[in-house]
Amino acid sequence: MDAAQLQHGIAMKAPILALDFDETIAARDTTDDIVRLAAASRPPKEARALLDLWGRSVREYRHERRRIIQAALDAVPRGGLLEARVKRFYAELDAYERSAVDAVEKAGILAGIRRSALKEAGRRTPTREGAREMAERWRRNGGRAVVVSANWSEDLAREGSGIDDVRSNTLEFDRFGVSTGRIHRRVVSAMDKRACVQQMRASGGRVVYVGDALNDIPALLEADIGFLIGGKEETRRVWESLAISVQYVERVDPHAPASDRLYVCLSEHPFE
Repeated sequence: MDAAQLQHGIAMKAPILALDFDETIAARDTTDDIVRLAAASRPPKEARALLDLWGRSVREYRHERRRIIQAALDAVPRGGLLEARVKRFYAELDAYERSAVDAVEKAGILAGIRRSALKEAGRRTPTREGAREMAERWRRNGGRAVVVSANWSEDLAREGSGIDDVRSNTLEFDRFGVSTGRIHRRVVSAMDKRACVQQMRASGGRVVYVGDALNDIPALLEADIGFLIGGKEETRRVWESLAISVQYVERVDPHAPASDRLYVCLSEHPFE
C-alpha cells in the first residue's frame, strides 16, 4: 500500500460529524430566501404573483402535512420492532414530500435565480452560535464534517455552513448560471437522510448526526450518536408515538458515548 492509498484509508475511516442545515446550522429555514431570489429576478407584477402563489402553496402544504402526520401517527403499530414503526410512519410522509417538490418544479417557482446570488445568500445566512466552530474543531482534530440537508440549493448550504461536503439537492442551471426551475434531487425525504448516514457508516468511521426536525429522526437513529436539538412540539409527538427512547442533555457533545437513544438538547445554544 502506497502513501496515497494509506491516506485514503485513514480518511475513509475518520469519524464523521453530520449536520442538518436549516434550523440546525442555519438559525432559520432558508426556503423562503430561495423563493425570494426567484421573485427578485422577475418584473414587479410577476414577482408579486410568484410570492402570492408561494404563500398559498405553503399554507396548503402545511395543512396537508399536518393531516398526513396525524394519520400516520394514528396508524403506527404498537409494540414490535422500532424499525417497523419508523418505516410505517415515514412511508406516506416521504411520498408527500416528494410530491411537494414535483409541484414546485411544475410551477416553475425556482426559475431565474443566479447561482452567484444563491452563494451570496448562503454567506448572509445567520447561523446558530457555535455550530460552524464545532464543525471546524472536529475537522482540525482529524474528523470529517458533512452537511445532510433537504435544502434545494447545495450552493447556499455550502456557503452558509462553511463545510465543503454537502449532501443536498441542487438547482439545475443553464449555461449562463441561471436556474431553470428544475431540481437535481439527492435528499428530499427523511429516509433519504437515513440512506446518507448508512453510506457514511459503511465507510467505517463513527457517525455523529445533529438535526432539529422530524425528518431527521431516521438519520438520528441510524447514526452511532444522534443529537436532536430544539423543542418542536411536532417532533416530540413523533418520538413519543414511535416509542423512541430519549436522553436529555445540556449541549451537543460529539464525543458522547454511542447510544441507541436519541440525545435531546432543548437549550437555545446547543453548540456552546
